Amino acid sequence: MPSFAPIGASAPASDPGADFRVALDAAFASRSAGIPFVVVALRVDPTAPEAAYFHAVEAGLRSSLRATDRLLVDAPRKRAALVLPSSGPEAAQALFGGLQSSLRQHLGTDAERVLQSVAAVTVPDGQPFETSAELLAYAFES
Repeated sequence: MPSFAPIGASAPASDPGADFRVALDAAFASRSAGIPFVVVALRVDPTAPEAAYFHAVEAGLRSSLRATDRLLVDAPRKRAALVLPSSGPEAAQALFGGLQSSLRQHLGTDAERVLQSVAAVTVPDGQPFETSAELLAYAFES
């Protein structure tokens, strides 16, 4: 399993992805009550020249998080996933807008090229995945 750095509330040192997994499990559990959530999975091809800017992508994601959102990052493999609890697709749009603004501010003319190198999938209510483990495997192992 890759080593992840949590964003948001602190996690135990032995498992830095614990907060993210707790939030993702809670979001999946909330489906039966009709509470919406969105998961966003992002990747940059680690062999692409734009991969050198993944730190800026991660920083842009961090700056766009709300207090309840959680981010899980696998920086060496240039992958990230976010869970946006109690949210619809508009939350993902706001996140992407914040990422775009951050990249423009920090990368100037390289921002659009870097943004275009980010492959993203928005997963409303975790569908079509049955469990949070399936979604994590897709985001980080496929």
